[in-house]
Amino acid sequence: MGKKNFQAGQLIPTSSTPPGNAGFYRIDKNTIGVVGNLVQKNANTNVESNVSTGANLAAELAAISAPVPLWVCGMPFVLFAGDGGSNGMLFTGTAGGFTLSAAVLTGLVIPVGYCYLPANAGGLGNAAGWFYFEMSSSTAGTVYNNGFTPTPGELPVVPAAKTAFANPAGGRITQTTADITMLSCSLAAGAMGKNGLLKAGIKYLAQATASLKRARIYVDTTLMHTSFGTSSCSDYEVIIQNTGALNAQMATRSHWALAGISNGINGDLTSIDFAANRVVSAVITIAANTESVLIIPRYLNLQAKA
Repeated sequence: MGKKNFQAGQLIPTSSTPPGNAGFYRIDKNTIGVVGNLVQKNANTNVESNVSTGANLAAELAAISAPVPLWVCGMPFVLFAGDGGSNGMLFTGTAGGFTLSAAVLTGLVIPVGYCYLPANAGGLGNAAGWFYFEMSSSTAGTVYNNGFTPTPGELPVVPAAKTAFANPAGGRITQTTADITMLSCSLAAGAMGKNGLLKAGIKYLAQATASLKRARIYVDTTLMHTSFGTSSCSDYEVIIQNTGALNAQMATRSHWALAGISNGINGDLTSIDFAANRVVSAVITIAANTESVLIIPRYLNLQAKA
């Protein structure tokens, strides 16, 4: 059978079954899948070259050990203080309005962000989780009923339509001191390579006190790095790198930045087996619920190397 040319205004696959050899198929209403190589041909020179789609572009970057972003996020995540008494976040009783007994950092007005609320915070009747908020001053703002769940691959957004909190009762929250996940992503088995690395950028802001306020990086349930602790402000990078094997890593020392280090060992060595599928998470935590902290998990990059 000879080749036939055709022209089409739009190519819209209706079948969701991938073809056996090469062709297009429907993934969802916004996504078309491709089986086989997609080739473009220059009409003037007749030179052919492969097209880099979103799926294989990441693989091509990994093949040359270029950084591949696993997440990029500029959204602030905040744990507001709240001891159930006189300190921290107090809901006013009107449509998610709240005040703080002290600013997260003196003079800091957080324009938008997501704050973590424990269950039934301030009598709201809410489930525990991340909720969108806006602040009008360093100690006053409004929480909305727009939430965020940090499942792998999801990023928070400023909602297009804000939903008011039903807030029949005001009151002080009692904030958690547990580790709370901000973001997470899936990492395929073997994707790092035996000498590959993960690099995370983290910014956090808080008052300088003796109480610990931390950003942490986990792989599944294993702690890989924890930040400085009592420092009020920091903007730094964390590196977790395989040491010639998929099951042995050397990481940026906990409580230290890349530029500074002390004698001794503190979280430098880990033994996660990256030959298996893993989930990488950025976590926020406070040691005392009389303290507040803001963290931006700026980015997580994968730089693969065999």
